[in-house]
Amino acid sequence: MERIGFFFEATDWAGDPVNREPAKCLALQWFSVHELPEDIIEYPKEGLLGYLEGSGALAEHGW
Repeated sequence: MERIGFFFEATDWAGDPVNREPAKCLALQWFSVHELPEDIIEYPKEGLLGYLEGSGALAEHGW
């Protein structure tokens, strides 16, 4: 199955994240980008690492 993900940098926000799909998601938490959880989903991880490494606006994973 092909998938495309779009990621955005939030520079200003207020409040706490709320789990609006508890049947699909056990919890939402903030993590340091240097201490990501072991079970992070691969494609968001690759997008985040691409941003952190400054490899440009496009990160390809499995294409």
